[in-house]
Amino acid sequence: MTDLQKAKIKRNATVLKFLGDNKSIFEKDYDLIHFYKKLMSDHAQSMVSAEDLEEDETAFSNKKLIAKKEVCEMAKSLCEVAKVAFLAWGDRELYKKTKVGYLHFFRSNDFYTEERVKELHKLLHNHIVSLSPEYIIEAQLDEFKEKIKTFVETKGSSSINDRPPQEAVARLKADLKVLEKVIYFIFTYAEKYRKINPQFFEGLWNCNKEVEDLELGDTLVVFSIVDAETNEPLPNVKVALSKCIDKQTSNLDGNVEFISLISGRSVATFMLKDYKEITKVIKIKPGKKNSFQVSLKKE
Repeated sequence: MTDLQKAKIKRNATVLKFLGDNKSIFEKDYDLIHFYKKLMSDHAQSMVSAEDLEEDETAFSNKKLIAKKEVCEMAKSLCEVAKVAFLAWGDRELYKKTKVGYLHFFRSNDFYTEERVKELHKLLHNHIVSLSPEYIIEAQLDEFKEKIKTFVETKGSSSINDRPPQEAVARLKADLKVLEKVIYFIFTYAEKYRKINPQFFEGLWNCNKEVEDLELGDTLVVFSIVDAETNEPLPNVKVALSKCIDKQTSNLDGNVEFISLISGRSVATFMLKDYKEITKVIKIKPGKKNSFQVSLKKE
């Protein structure tokens, strides 16, 4: 799980504990009771999904590591044979390619192994006539091909009904989409108690905000606003973001920053005297800095 996923699960556990400890305060608030029960259900499902994914990723990583080691070992061996042969024939171009391949698989710690083994197999296979049977035989290439296939197709464990890891990730993301909306609802419910029960309001508000102090970045939305003709920064531009309550105004450098509580699609509106008002639909990614360039035209 990512830090963001862990943080949200922990945040929801904190909110549930707070609501459970203070249930007598809102026992007749049917909206908050309904939300409390729904949050318990969603949180339980997310925990199961997260545990399944973590178990699956561990098993997947171990299997993939073994498959990667095997294919890299054979790739090194075939590269070593091929580069000696190409050097003996005076084919410097193919020698360089296989030498680079050999060094790559000697390290074999980067993210491009899958593509490199395919490239290497193609290189060796295209020169099988020259390399066989004195150097590399068909049986070795067939074995190499099978190792590549195993490496590429390695799946996770059976902990989630033999589904590949990408499906588990999609399942967890779907759970988290529901949980992301919870932030907005908690703030809304907390506001109801701001006057009638300040202590309850403060507690619910603060335990919801706990996510900001965990191991993840804030979800930032930053706009850099310039004049469309001169490309100079525009200060004092009023900016409204649909997923934030407060409006912001750009600084002297034409920049304006929001801390957005909910990720996904949002609508930003930009207003400045003597300039045309514009609306921009953006997609906000959670737990990171989302930067956008905006150009305003004069009326």
